[in-house]
Amino acid sequence: MRNGWKYYNHAMIPDCAPHGAVNMEPVKDGTIWKSGRGIPLFARWTSEFDCGYETSFWYCIKDEVFDIQALKAKRRYEIVKGCRNFTCRRIAAGDYVNQIVDILTEAAKGYPQKYRCEVDSEEMCRKIPNWDRLFAVYGAFDKTGKLCGFAYLEKYEDYSEFRVIKAYPKCERQAVNAALIACILADFENDLK
Repeated sequence: MRNGWKYYNHAMIPDCAPHGAVNMEPVKDGTIWKSGRGIPLFARWTSEFDCGYETSFWYCIKDEVFDIQALKAKRRYEIVKGCRNFTCRRIAAGDYVNQIVDILTEAAKGYPQKYRCEVDSEEMCRKIPNWDRLFAVYGAFDKTGKLCGFAYLEKYEDYSEFRVIKAYPKCERQAVNAALIACILADFENDLK
């Protein structure tokens, strides 16, 4: 069982499931602010998970099998459109390093300037091959076989956490993200049962 904290975008977040017990000692003794991994500005954690009433922070939880027929017509249309335009499958990220870096770079250009991050291509080229042992990585390919988007999830013993979904901005109008999500939900069908 994990019981620590991780640094993410100037925040410290627990590395346990949202329904798990958070180790509050680093918050109480102040050591959380001296993580050495970056400069945390705040700490965030979940309490009273699945309490039965609305709170000010939320998780999107998928805990039943995906049924496209249960969706509203517009959502079904987007998924069908995305699946028509893209073929999605689980991939080995190490085989697509350059394409993933290009997608990250192009996706960052679509953000407003004040939120835009710089993609360090060299650092990403070192990190991406390690994704295969850490994450379940999925790719969306267009009709020519070009990787147009990707997503990855971290799988734990009793839950999986969706980490990232990125695509070329021009492909988003063709519902690449809907196709990726539908593929992931189909792949995790047995876990959801």
